[in-house]
Amino acid sequence: MPAIPEAPARDETAQPAAPQDLRVLDLLPGPACDDIALLAAQICAAPISLVVLTGGERTRVKARVGLDADQADRALAFVGNAGAADAAFFVVEEAAQDPRFHADPLVTGAPHIRFCAGARLATAGGQVLGTVCVFDTESRAVSATQQRALQALARQTTALLEARLGALAAEQAAVDSQRQIELLVRARRLGACVRATDLVGRLAGDEFVLVLEGIDGVLELGRLADKIVACVRPRIEVEGAALAVTVSLGVAIYRGAEQSAADVLALADAALHQAKQQGRNRFSLA
Repeated sequence: MPAIPEAPARDETAQPAAPQDLRVLDLLPGPACDDIALLAAQICAAPISLVVLTGGERTRVKARVGLDADQADRALAFVGNAGAADAAFFVVEEAAQDPRFHADPLVTGAPHIRFCAGARLATAGGQVLGTVCVFDTESRAVSATQQRALQALARQTTALLEARLGALAAEQAAVDSQRQIELLVRARRLGACVRATDLVGRLAGDEFVLVLEGIDGVLELGRLADKIVACVRPRIEVEGAALAVTVSLGVAIYRGAEQSAADVLALADAALHQAKQQGRNRFSLA
């Protein structure tokens, strides 16, 4: 039987992947976002502020000051049009005179927005995570001090988001490492409880395939299946934790040239599904 390869070593220098997925939308708890929105409003002496996070193709208002939920959701389009997606900072001084916004419901109706300024939440690699922005009902400019402070708040918010993403990546790496060790132990246990002439291979995920030759009837097959279940199912110790293991076997018998390997594998897969439905830690014969 071919040797089972060792699990590859973890790359301790690996960096977390770019946050393109929806995890970004749930990285900051509500109180943290509320504090950021409140600080933004106070920095710019503005009655309205938003914290907006972007994950994948979705954008979500995470905190708001001075707007109800419906108005805040409608303000997303305003923020999206206020500046280029990669602009670090944007300002709209007179929305009623700006062709992008003069017909916007938040400009023509309550709360009658006239001014908007925002700082993007962006990683060093250019990945936009969201925006911290403020609004006013009067036309105005933003001072250099206010701009610097709002951008500093955006940088701190980005740093917090990246720290949480890094923690998630580390947790996932630990889970992946644990899973890899578990699969390796299972493979070795399988190899130890079959004959040297049998073949053990990983099919996909946590599924393995065994090719057994020279089995003398269904009774011997049943005894071997029971042996495999008993051999594989003991708990696995990984980094001080005992992981429970269940094992289900789907068994199919090759009956001659009229069957292809794919046919036999399909029968075994159907039997495996049946064994799982019956409660695991057992085998089912196709």
